[in-house]
Amino acid sequence: MSLMKIALLSICILFTNSLFAARFISPEDYKFPKIDFATATLAAGIIAPHDGFSYTQIKFKSQQNPRRRLGWLKVHFYESLTPSESLVFVMSGIGGDAKSETSNYLASEIIKKGHHAVVIPSVFTKEFANSYSSSGYVGLLNLDSEDMIELLVQVRQFIEEKGIRISSQKMVGFSLGALTAAHLSEEAAKLPGIEFDKVVMINPPVDLIYGLRYLDKAAEHRKKMSTIYFLKIGISVLKTIKNAMAAALDLETYTNSLNNFKFLTVEECNFFIAESLGASLKGVVEASQDAFDLEVLPPKPLSGSALANYDRSRRNGAISKVNFEGYIQNFVVDYFKDHNDGTDEFKTYTLAAMNKRVSMVSVAAHIRSNPRIFLMTNVDDFLLRGQSDVDYLSELFGDRATFYPRGGHIGNMWYKENMDEMFALIK
Repeated sequence: MSLMKIALLSICILFTNSLFAARFISPEDYKFPKIDFATATLAAGIIAPHDGFSYTQIKFKSQQNPRRRLGWLKVHFYESLTPSESLVFVMSGIGGDAKSETSNYLASEIIKKGHHAVVIPSVFTKEFANSYSSSGYVGLLNLDSEDMIELLVQVRQFIEEKGIRISSQKMVGFSLGALTAAHLSEEAAKLPGIEFDKVVMINPPVDLIYGLRYLDKAAEHRKKMSTIYFLKIGISVLKTIKNAMAAALDLETYTNSLNNFKFLTVEECNFFIAESLGASLKGVVEASQDAFDLEVLPPKPLSGSALANYDRSRRNGAISKVNFEGYIQNFVVDYFKDHNDGTDEFKTYTLAAMNKRVSMVSVAAHIRSNPRIFLMTNVDDFLLRGQSDVDYLSELFGDRATFYPRGGHIGNMWYKENMDEMFALIK
């Protein structure tokens, strides 16, 4: 190739990249409060629906796995305020069930814009592990998404049987729910008639294990706090969030909440964030061992045994010591290494191999090829590994990505500018 052709090719590449560049909101133009990422994230706890919109709680049961005794799973269905044929699945963040305040807030706002909305629980919940998970070992998002597709199909069928015609199907996911949405979109693309018209990913992790390790490290701050001090500031945090949730969610309410959290250090904010996001972990571990006990925990108490309470206490104590990485490494990875058909990738699984299969890189090709998948995130989100992840996402999504200068992890998701962006994307 001649030097002239190389020069022309380089110019074309630069021109193309400039045409499809990600959108970065200027820190000066963005009117969201200037606050550190940890406080912004913790204050996201006040996000909840305030308008009193009613929903229908529906229970579904998997029909795909007769080998396991699966339970019911609940979703919340919000019917549009105006006639609509558009359905939006709201994919909850880690540990969020159908009652997730953040998910229900999004759903209550979405129906104002002429869509129906359904709050779908996170795959990382005891309820999902006990219902639609084919193994009971949740965390492998590619396999969890295969299981989740059945639920989404059942939900749509239920809605259409009510006489509501659906001609457009979309997804909005935040945090782990955003990464799950990408996997669901890839899985749905393999099945004619199930694909999604729009997918909006809000604050997803790029590297799942990095994000879980961050939470594990933040949770260790508890060792530096006395019990009295922990209870004292814990009550203050709950009171601050409760008082804020009693008022309408607007900039004034949120700003007041930020100011009310000033009694916490960044490390303490991170700790309470980790406490909140890790609340589902104990149930997930229990569900996995109820499905198939790896015998790495003290034995389950025998009913009627004189030592039942003692055995229960020992088992619960061991479960409480399991952190996110420990669950993935010592339960999920080990389970799938031993439970495979002998020909697939799981036979030689490691934590690094699993992480590569569930993180953003595993769905990158699908994202690149699907112009209907969009990203909204913050450059100061603790789930991102700094500028390297920002650059990666910018290149991956191109002009389908919007980066906000601050807001932490979903701390600004409710903000009008952010909500307007989301509504424009799912229109």
